[in-house]
Amino acid sequence: MTNIDRDELAKMLKNNPDLGLDVSTLTGDSNLDLNESEAEADFDAHWKRLDGPELRKEYVFHVSRDWRFDRADPSSQVAIEIEGGVWQGQGHANPYRFEEDCEKYNTAARWGWIVQRFTPQMLERDPDGCLLPVIEFITLREGGQ
Repeated sequence: MTNIDRDELAKMLKNNPDLGLDVSTLTGDSNLDLNESEAEADFDAHWKRLDGPELRKEYVFHVSRDWRFDRADPSSQVAIEIEGGVWQGQGHANPYRFEEDCEKYNTAARWGWIVQRFTPQMLERDPDGCLLPVIEFITLREGGQ
């Protein structure tokens, strides 16, 4: 039997709705969000531990292009992207995906967004060093102390 990760499971369930499989039956976890990567779940745990402000998940900032940020604070216009697959040459490291990301991030910047980008490895090595400056920046941008 082959082990598959949660992203593969999410893709399988999304692409095969006729299977009638229940996520909780397969994983034993009824609260599992299969659209969320393990890196995003880890980010959320660190963010909560550091008492970061509430963020919107999969925030759509460009409706006609359906461009989303992994996490965003719309009031301060600060977005967080967790860039997976960079060490495998996949995901955001794919040349076509990289160009699409450049277009997305350039548009976001023109619209006043500050986009903070992290790899899962960065967050694993030094979550506090990555996230505390973002929390401080959001607080300052919202006029807090």
